[in-house]
This record gives sequence, C-alpha cells and structure tokens, in this order.
Amino acid sequence: MSPAPRPNLPLWWRLLQFVLFFPLLWAIAHSLSELPGEHYAAGDAPHQSFRFATSDGQGGCRAEPLGAKSEPCTLPPAPSANPLCRDWPERELRLCTFADGVYQMDVSGGGWTMTTRYRLENGRVVPLYFKLFTFLHAGAAFVLVFAVYAVADFLFRRRLRRASEA
Repeated sequence: MSPAPRPNLPLWWRLLQFVLFFPLLWAIAHSLSELPGEHYAAGDAPHQSFRFATSDGQGGCRAEPLGAKSEPCTLPPAPSANPLCRDWPERELRLCTFADGVYQMDVSGGGWTMTTRYRLENGRVVPLYFKLFTFLHAGAAFVLVFAVYAVADFLFRRRLRRASEA
C-alpha cells in the first residue's frame, strides 16, 4: 500500500504564517531577553563581561570592566522606592540608583544590551546581578520561529489528511 499523498496547504494558511512571522519572532526574542540573569552572593566571581559605571573626568560616565582602577560614578540616593536615573545617550548608557544604595547600569552597543547591578562598599564595587542579551538570542528566536512553523505545518497537514479520509 502506497502512502497517502501529502496534502497541499491552503493559501490562507501560508498568508497567516507570513503575517504572523515578525510578531512571533518579536515575541520569542522578547521572551529570550526576559530570561533571568545571574545573581551573585558575597564572594561570587562575576561574569567576565561584568561592567560598572566609572567617571570619565568630564562629568560623564562610561562602562569599565570590574578590575578598572577608575573612580565609580555615583548619583545621589533615590528618595523613594522609585529609582533615580541619569542618561548619557552618546554612550548609550543609563545609570540608576535605588534607595538601598544599589546601582543599576544599562549599556548597549552594536548588537548587545547589558544590565548590571552592584553596590559600592568602601569605594569598592560589589557585583549583585548581570544579564546580557545579544544578537545571538535574536538568531535563536529566528530558528525557533521556523521550528514552530514546522510543527504547525505537520499538525495542520495531519488534520487535513484525516479530514480527507473521513
């Protein structure tokens, strides 16, 4: 007995896939960007890409690796639970301070975004949190969209085949 012919998918199905491609890609990439980062306890070794905001000597801040000998950038403590933030758009850097003395730095570059949280103790940076989102996460989302489409096509063809046999 020869296998049943593979049913052709209707045009509306292909158009639906085309229309949903970018929203699905965005949703998966956004989901990947929301994966939890690395939380550090006292004495933990941070990720090699961990950065903190240092003073550039001209009233601005820049991101430096953890071992940098530069003076950390500081902001006045936040007066409430809402963070107090300052932006440096030319460097794509945002530094926020929270009421408990924790700093959060968001910095982005060519195809990546990094979030670090740290506390200053005696002028020394104590890492608390690190998260990195790169273009590779978006590439993984692109591959996952095609995997979702392959599964959806398989299930839809199976349903069409069963409907034609009945």
